[in-house]
Amino acid sequence: MVSDEEFFDLFKKCFANNAKFAVVKPVPDMGDINTPIEEVWKFYKYWDSFKTWREFSQYDEYDTEEA
Repeated sequence: MVSDEEFFDLFKKCFANNAKFAVVKPVPDMGDINTPIEEVWKFYKYWDSFKTWREFSQYDEYDTEEA
């Protein structure tokens, strides 16, 4: 089991790495164990509808150009 500090250290880095690909900025900070719940909700709302400029169509099962 990881400590709260280890959890936030690990996942802050993960979200920061992905934030650089965001279309919508600013990207909300993950916060920490003391972050107010309103800020936590904003964080999850943002990442739940995250939009990126990266393209992943090479992983699609079908080519939409052929439809």
